[in-house]
Parts: sequence; structure tokens; C-alpha cells
Amino acid sequence: MHSTPTALYGNTQDHIAGVLEVLRQDPKLCQHFEMETYTWEVMPPDLKKRDVVDQLVAEYEWTLAQLAKTGLGLAE
Repeated sequence: MHSTPTALYGNTQDHIAGVLEVLRQDPKLCQHFEMETYTWEVMPPDLKKRDVVDQLVAEYEWTLAQLAKTGLGLAE
């Protein structure tokens, strides 16, 4: 999750980093990833200040960067 944690809401960055580390060690465990999008509607107003498309793009770019950090990114 690309969003910075707030006083009321955290994020799952540490969990995702742990999963990616496991996958770095054994990439055959998972062959696809899914981005959860249905929760955008229930997010608090201060986290919905940007357009939903912009937020999804940021989430996707963050995910690609995390994959690249662990060597799991797409080959160019």
C-alpha cells in the first residue's frame, strides 16, 4: 500500500515486504498478484482527496517498485 500510515489507519507495507522476501527466496510459490480496489469507497475522506484513478496508478507504481527492490520485477 503506497499510502503513509495515519493516526487512525495503518498500511500493509511490512506484510507485503515479508511476503516479497519469501517469494524472492522461492518465486515459484506465487505467479500473480492482485490489487484490492473495492475498499476505496470506504476509505476516510482525507485519504480520498485524490482521484481514484490517480490513487490506483500510485498503488501500481509502488507495487512495481517493491517488486524491483526484491528482484521480482519485470524484465526489461
